[in-house]
Amino acid sequence: MAATIGTLAVLGAGCDGTPLFGRDNKPADPTVSVANQEVGTDNVITITKASMPENGWIAVHEKTNGIVGEIIGYTAFNTGTDTKIKITVDRKKISPSLVAMMHYDRGVAGTFESPGADGPVIKDQQVIMEEFTILNQSIIEQENISTTTPIPTSNTQK
Repeated sequence: MAATIGTLAVLGAGCDGTPLFGRDNKPADPTVSVANQEVGTDNVITITKASMPENGWIAVHEKTNGIVGEIIGYTAFNTGTDTKIKITVDRKKISPSLVAMMHYDRGVAGTFESPGADGPVIKDQQVIMEEFTILNQSIIEQENISTTTPIPTSNTQK
């Protein structure tokens, strides 16, 4: 009997119409969620879950002194809901805090135009975005310093 109850619980988990795993192509209210994370050597960050009522984009912005700034990575996002979305970012521009932000695809379809026609998604007077922290930022900063600082050379001849 316990196995049957466990099976019913799993089967009933998605009864509200939300898929348990992966993509759902039904239009949904715009949302984005992302967890604090490390950036690996592949320069990929993972968006936990996102939803859109129409095709658009997820952009990752750097954040400095409390101000959302430059886009350092983005990916296309089709209508619906998806999980575990991977975005490659520019490692040299990673700040301690980043912002995942939903953007419309309002200009040339399939071409990311921001700044421009593909502005941020706004619902109830709020930009759909979420801030998150890069947990290995100090390591990334050290890597960036060591790759951008010239190594002194000696001009002494012997």
